Amino acid sequence: LIKPISEGIGVGVEDIAYIMSIYFPIYAISQIPAGILLDKFGSKIMLSISCLIMSLGILFFIYDPTLNTMFCGRVLIAIGSAVAFIGTLKVAADVLPENIFPIAIGFTNTIGVLGGIFGQVYLHNLVEVYGWQSALSFIGYFGIFWSVVIILFLKSYTTPNTNNANKVSSSYLSFGKSLKLLSNKKLWLLAIYSGLMV
Repeated sequence: LIKPISEGIGVGVEDIAYIMSIYFPIYAISQIPAGILLDKFGSKIMLSISCLIMSLGILFFIYDPTLNTMFCGRVLIAIGSAVAFIGTLKVAADVLPENIFPIAIGFTNTIGVLGGIFGQVYLHNLVEVYGWQSALSFIGYFGIFWSVVIILFLKSYTTPNTNNANKVSSSYLSFGKSLKLLSNKKLWLLAIYSGLMV
């Protein structure tokens, strides 16, 4: 995808690769705010908004293909996608029994990895047949479609599941209270382990 875009807007491959690389730092920084917002507003609203933000990030660049709009679009995609995994886990925690939750995590992670693998093949075929702008436009509008589906059909869970006594309350932590979690050594070990796994 990098080469067709670089040729299409007349810039070097290195410039495109640099802008593409900003995704992971923005994604990582956005995780904590995403978690706080998920606790405050719930999965239904946040997943729908995040899907819309990612889609707009793609379309923003498509309709004005420059390095500046690509940078802004890439930032929007990273911010929006920060909600995806933890939002899915929150839905699973709200809906599923505790003994099935680890399976849901594994299944979600597997689907994500498979999407990364096979999505590249599908995207490559779309680019070959329709061109990079049409291919990305299709993905952007498909994302908007799913943001509507989520807001219409995903149920809101404002109270914890009564079948699970260990569920946390529906109250959320403020940003200040969330910062206190940084003093938890076990949390740091878990975060380092997860980072090494990625």
